[in-house]
Amino acid sequence: MSLQRYSSRTADLHGDFLAEALKGARRYLRIAGYFRSSVFEVAGEALEAVPEVKILCNSDLDAADLMAAGGEAELKARWNEEDPGMASLLRREQYRRLARMLEQGNLEIRLVPGEKMFLHGKAGCISYSPESGRPRRAFVGSVNESLNGWKRNYELLWSDDGEESADWVEREFFALWNTAVPLPEAIRQEVFRLARREEIPLAEARRTPESMPRAALAEAPIYRGGEQLQPWQRAFVVRFFAGPPQVRQGPPAAGG
Repeated sequence: MSLQRYSSRTADLHGDFLAEALKGARRYLRIAGYFRSSVFEVAGEALEAVPEVKILCNSDLDAADLMAAGGEAELKARWNEEDPGMASLLRREQYRRLARMLEQGNLEIRLVPGEKMFLHGKAGCISYSPESGRPRRAFVGSVNESLNGWKRNYELLWSDDGEESADWVEREFFALWNTAVPLPEAIRQEVFRLARREEIPLAEARRTPESMPRAALAEAPIYRGGEQLQPWQRAFVVRFFAGPPQVRQGPPAAGG
């Protein structure tokens, strides 16, 4: 049995712990608190290579709201809080990695409804194949599943490869997991949209104005906040991308 203690004051929590622990991992269970897509920038290919990843995080919303259109809109607004348009371009690869994992099915994210509890505790358990000879590794600490948590903040983490500790963390995880709600489809679609996001020059947009209103709307703050434009507002977007109206030339005046 090996108990290890980490402080970001004296160690690199990502390099000294997470990256090393994910090598050859078969399963990653994580009670994450708030989840942010930036973890895919931190863990990168190591996390994508894990066949089974389950992440449990907060929602702040009640179960009924999570399943309603209004709740999905609010979740979309919170998802986009830390990711304005330029940031999503700069971090496009992490969205592509996240989208691949969601499509392949090796990543599952669930949300704990707000009326059940505020998920503040953070822990995880990493399992390996029997052939590896590596015991499961459980960990607890202040680190949430984000770039700031693993790379920037002052955080503390204790890791233990004893069976008793791994069993305890897994019991806690699945007790919460079985009461949680799957990631709403609206958030999945937002991930796929950001993964495929491309910049289009305005000149090209003006050549095909009929295809642009939805793309322009998708990037607008009002949409990223979970709302939508009214029909007359969408009509203005169409007119803008169509450019100025063409002036029709009439026949020359008589005697001109």
